[in-house]
Amino acid sequence: LSPWPPEAETAFQQALAQHGADRFRSSKRIWKAVVAAVGRGPVTRMQVNERLRTVEGRLGVPQHDSPGGPPFLENSFDRILLDPPCSAMGQRPLLRWGKSLAEIQSHAEYQRQFLCTASRLLMPGGELVYSTCTLTPQENEENVAWALSNLPLRLLDAREHVATATEVLAGLPECGLSQHQTMQVLRFDPRNWDAGFFIARFAKVRQDLDKMKSVQEKK
Repeated sequence: LSPWPPEAETAFQQALAQHGADRFRSSKRIWKAVVAAVGRGPVTRMQVNERLRTVEGRLGVPQHDSPGGPPFLENSFDRILLDPPCSAMGQRPLLRWGKSLAEIQSHAEYQRQFLCTASRLLMPGGELVYSTCTLTPQENEENVAWALSNLPLRLLDAREHVATATEVLAGLPECGLSQHQTMQVLRFDPRNWDAGFFIARFAKVRQDLDKMKSVQEKK
């Protein structure tokens, strides 16, 4: 990582002391503190996450799927709305900022941690809605495909209660989903709507403990 301005490092260390080094819980708060000190230009959100990842390793902070995770029992919820941090490329003012491929991939990997945790908290038969305000396939269709391959989830029709669900709202092809699956998600293109959004809907199947354990060990 490139050197930070001294005031950015000062803000990072102060926020780290206040909020802790757990990326899952502290990243957004620390990022806001750094932005308040130096603005959005000198330091990126990805740099904050990378710095926190380094600090986590040095301090031995527990991973998010460990017993130090969310303060809820597994299978606690019958409905979960998951709106994870994303690159926000669907919001018109942000379309001009631009994002690097590395930043997009960092967001997608971070979102998979939320998907893992949400699938643990969801009871069998419960429903999970995954929603972003971005346009990148890495954070949308590809994450849906990853979840279907690695988590005890099956895809439901997110268009079931949407009266205007035409092909205009279909997911992108060749991004990990079958043609049928692209017609089960909702992709709002800002060229046709006021902003860009993505929605997928899942149901949890009977928990495959070995499969879940394998995924958690890779995180």
